[in-house]
Amino acid sequence: MIECAPPAARCAAEWQDRLRRAANGLELDRYHRYWLRDGSAGPEDVTTTELYGVTSIIGCLDKSGPLSSWAARVQYETDELAAYRLYENGLPDGLALAHFQTLFRIETGGPGAFRAHRDAAADLGEALHALVEHRVKQMLGLDEPHPEASDEALQLFTVWERWAREVRLEPYAVEFPVLDREQRVAGTVDLLGRVDGRVAQVDWKTGADIYAAAHLQSAAYRWLMRRMGVTDTLVPGVIVRLPKQEGEGVHAVWTDPARDEELIEVFLALCRVYPWKREEDRKSLAQWKARRAVAR
Repeated sequence: MIECAPPAARCAAEWQDRLRRAANGLELDRYHRYWLRDGSAGPEDVTTTELYGVTSIIGCLDKSGPLSSWAARVQYETDELAAYRLYENGLPDGLALAHFQTLFRIETGGPGAFRAHRDAAADLGEALHALVEHRVKQMLGLDEPHPEASDEALQLFTVWERWAREVRLEPYAVEFPVLDREQRVAGTVDLLGRVDGRVAQVDWKTGADIYAAAHLQSAAYRWLMRRMGVTDTLVPGVIVRLPKQEGEGVHAVWTDPARDEELIEVFLALCRVYPWKREEDRKSLAQWKARRAVAR
């Protein structure tokens, strides 16, 4: 594994060169699907193989538990506020139940009120993630247009900047692909660099918390880096939850090396489950379309 001393620019260049060579032939299309082009048999015999994305594979896990609880809480709070507003504004005597239900639905935005909160949070998270990625690229000397962002996102970005200074963040490579040909797996790592003086793989997260799937994803990425020969051992991982609202700080968690091999075994099991699930989903969709065609 490359263990460079300053100057950092030379170290970053060595990491990027190694990563580029290891991922030769890997392409990402506009649908975020990974394809591996192999021309080793000659220019007239190029094969293209689809590789399954790490996040798609981990998506086999049901992660709806925390989201369901959050959605129920948001819906309850929205309904409670709507009821108070209707009571405060006054309702005509003898209002029919159906009319009240209509007013209530208008006031709450309907039973999917949580979606507006979810989408707003996602937009803010994406903007903050883009600002962080842009700044890291600047640190690597890459010149890219500054992303558009709201005042709220820019304010939260200053919190991340403070954290980056505190941990002496030193990026080596950003948004780079990793893959394993045997397992037909690929993914994109947010960052490789030094954090508190240690070479680590970094994952930016914008959710409400750092969930188990994040540790699984980090282990998968670090395993893929080792499989590619980019690193000799599993480098540490840092999962960084970016702030979501004013007053919050950056929450960074180092992965537990004692759990790495266990998590890798789980990921490899999911690598076997995912193609089966995708094929079963394809069959189910085809059967549904056939039934609809007959019904017409």
